[in-house]
Amino acid sequence: MSHTLHRSGTEESLKNDFPMLAMSAGGFNRDGSAPRLLELAKIIVKYETANAGIIGSTDKLTVENFDKVAKEFITDTDTAIIHAVFTSEDELVACLKELKQADLGISVVVSGLFDTVHECCHKSGLEPHTINNSLGVWGNTEEKLPSDERIKDVSSMCGHGMIPFSLVEDVAEKVKAGKLTPKQGAAKLTPTCTCHIFNPERAERILNSFVEM
Repeated sequence: MSHTLHRSGTEESLKNDFPMLAMSAGGFNRDGSAPRLLELAKIIVKYETANAGIIGSTDKLTVENFDKVAKEFITDTDTAIIHAVFTSEDELVACLKELKQADLGISVVVSGLFDTVHECCHKSGLEPHTINNSLGVWGNTEEKLPSDERIKDVSSMCGHGMIPFSLVEDVAEKVKAGKLTPKQGAAKLTPTCTCHIFNPERAERILNSFVEM
């Protein structure tokens, strides 16, 4: 899925950033998939994530709020779309191993640095079915993209463009001025991405670089 694919940044910045997407497919395995999506979400929340959720829900999906969120957004809902962001290779591998063992018949997509994601798949006993590569941004980039790459790096963590450059620039200025801490700035941006693929831990690290200037 392309909305998790186009995160920008240096290799160092991206090395602990692994968005995951899980959903059923219309005309293939969607009908009656709600129980399997529920089981898949139960597995994901057992592991440490920077963000996780179901499209339509507001708060991060956790063990504590799982029953409430699942009842509203997964139970009897074959179209539920589940996302998570892992920051640890070990946690990602452990989750993938359990998902493989569960064999729920639901498509799972993991994005990240090509070599690292492949290595995690192999450690999990999985062979990637399909591979998408991002070719970057084409067109009038000098005029349309912010001059500060860090703004784009934060904004691109929401693949549907729900965190605009102007919002990131405003938060970065407030962080630089001491009106917000980097953690507070990241927390302010996170809910705007309703897919739950925004990585607040990475955003905090990037925003912290504005303090250090």
